[in-house]
Amino acid sequence: MSKTVKRFTLLSIIGGSAYYAYTHRDELSTFITEKKAKAKEDFSDYQNDISRVANSSKKLLDTTNRLNTVIDETAPIIDAINDRINEFSYEIEPNLRKINKKLEKYQ
Repeated sequence: MSKTVKRFTLLSIIGGSAYYAYTHRDELSTFITEKKAKAKEDFSDYQNDISRVANSSKKLLDTTNRLNTVIDETAPIIDAINDRINEFSYEIEPNLRKINKKLEKYQ
């Protein structure tokens, strides 16, 4: 194709598109207005979703912080209980050995 034919083809396409847009401007305007409204609605929905996620994340973070505080406060109590259990284990172990020796005699 020569340059002239290519230019003519391109100008014909542009001219045809411009003519179509001009003759159907009301339909195109309505279409664009509807798409804009839908886009605004979708964007608003996305903003609401993001806001809900942010609020949920903040609540989760607050809960995690409270849980960490409880763990920090109860850790010494749990450690004390474990120490006490260990003490009882050392006290009970010799007695258990004696009981086992007596049981072995009767078997």
